Amino acid sequence: MIHICFAYIRKYKALRNVGLKIDSRYDYRFDPETKMLSISEDENFPKRFWGRGVYSLAAIVGNNGAGKSTSMEFILKTLMDGANTHEIDGVLVYEQDGRILVWGKDIEVDTTLQYSVVNDIPKISCFYYCGHFMPYVTYSDLRSTELAGGYNASDGWLLVKDIQTYSNISSIYMTLPLNQHLNYFVAQNNHRICTMLADEKVRNTIKEFCLPKYVQIGFNDSGWYAINEKNRQAEQAARQNKYPLNTEIIEIPPKKIAHTNARNRYLEQLIYYNFLNLANEGIQEKPRETMNMLTAWQDFKNNTDPILVQFKFFIEKTKCSRGLKTDLSAMWYMAKKVNELCSFFDNDFTQCFYLDTKTDGAKLKELVDEVLGKHLYLTAKFFDMYYSQELGSNTILSSGEQNLLNIFSRLYDALMISPSKFANADSKRLILLDEAEIGFHPDWQRRYINLVLDFLQTMVLVKPGVDFQVLISTHSPVLLSDIPDCCVNYMEADEKGYTRNVSETVGRETFATNVFEQYRDSFFMKQGLIGEFAQRKLKAVQAAIEEDRVSDEILKIVRMIGDVRIKEYLLKEMASHDINFEIAYHEEKIKELKRRKECLNE
Repeated sequence: MIHICFAYIRKYKALRNVGLKIDSRYDYRFDPETKMLSISEDENFPKRFWGRGVYSLAAIVGNNGAGKSTSMEFILKTLMDGANTHEIDGVLVYEQDGRILVWGKDIEVDTTLQYSVVNDIPKISCFYYCGHFMPYVTYSDLRSTELAGGYNASDGWLLVKDIQTYSNISSIYMTLPLNQHLNYFVAQNNHRICTMLADEKVRNTIKEFCLPKYVQIGFNDSGWYAINEKNRQAEQAARQNKYPLNTEIIEIPPKKIAHTNARNRYLEQLIYYNFLNLANEGIQEKPRETMNMLTAWQDFKNNTDPILVQFKFFIEKTKCSRGLKTDLSAMWYMAKKVNELCSFFDNDFTQCFYLDTKTDGAKLKELVDEVLGKHLYLTAKFFDMYYSQELGSNTILSSGEQNLLNIFSRLYDALMISPSKFANADSKRLILLDEAEIGFHPDWQRRYINLVLDFLQTMVLVKPGVDFQVLISTHSPVLLSDIPDCCVNYMEADEKGYTRNVSETVGRETFATNVFEQYRDSFFMKQGLIGEFAQRKLKAVQAAIEEDRVSDEILKIVRMIGDVRIKEYLLKEMASHDINFEIAYHEEKIKELKRRKECLNE
């Protein structure tokens, strides 16, 4: 298996003479003047440091605009499609079965290791996820080109790509209505998540990241809200005499519930809101026909027979257009499968259908195959899906947990599902995570690296023979405390806006290091570690003391300071300028001593 070890970028966008160390088993030096590349083995780096199945992990950090994402873009474009798409101005170093492979023009290699110079750039399949939302992507962006060896798992790209999975519509510039893109994106995202959760090996192997215990299925009432809003806007415009009321007001039939049985009552609501979603989506040429069918259905049903038996008979018996009959038949089929496969939860306050991911793996797989994988399925049309650790309306995953679930399910899809779609597609081996932790709670950031490694090691058990590499970019010092300094590339933009690698000038170990030191030394926060507003206030207090403008208001500000050393320093300074504040200072000290005495007595 081949691995990427090092990339030297002479010139690419804002990058100038930047070396990126991806595999820390070796040290690399490249002199752009002499074109001499030196490679030596790092004997101090522990073997299999990252655990089973993970060959290497490296990070790119730096200040804003330092070129972290641009560096990843260079790696992606180079490894996925090589020199076929653009001129590579740089040097690449690979490792394959213990032998070093070097690609570069007119370079000399200085090493005692076994090596070969190659003429063609070896390609490596890549998985890419970006924490930023990037809606403006095109086919010219090679990160999105799966057949070139890449899998783009970013929300912005999937919002465009997922619509093609069901419709085969090439809408790369989002020319279709946004709600269609969102519907297909939500549908595909749920398909990816449930496919992963249905994999017994994944459920039984992952220990560190607590996968959701339940998949909840509930009705979607977005059509009801959308139709009412359209009606309101049309009526408001007519009242203001802006133009005549030329938009048809769609009257929503009131909801009638026939059954007393909780499960059947819930199915009735599911069907009711699906009628409204069909009308709102504009699938029928005449939404009025859909509403008329809804009225007829509500008058047709009774409170004795199972509701789905009644609904099927109603569809077969009632005359309507072929298109509407097809959609109603699909609605019945979806409701039937949910009713068959799922358990029903009812605690008098909340109701939902659900599957237990620990015990209902076979049913979850059937739901994936028979419902979520069907062309007619749209989550936003037929039902909503939620993931939770407990059952109830307020127990869905936190945004951080959901984001992790999204990342891992997309990684699972890239490794396990996507390669089977294309004969020439390889399982992704280089995992690039570009500020993927954005929006995570600090505790999730603390666990993030360990979660990624744990998941990849699970994938090795599910899909043996893969040796992963991970390259991350981050602004989080918590993440960086999990990564040794020799695995970190420090990027900094100079006064001209060009990026350089300044790793050799940092010179401080990052692994298991206090986050405050990380902020100062690794992220180039030269202006301090407190907020800029607080810093401005402290400067104003300091200036007031030096200019003998101390007042009670200044004292109030000082008393609010949380850092004991800063507070003590400013109080002493105030006391040295005014006898009254010297008295106040000693009174503060007396209060503090009394508090300490009370604590000791307790």
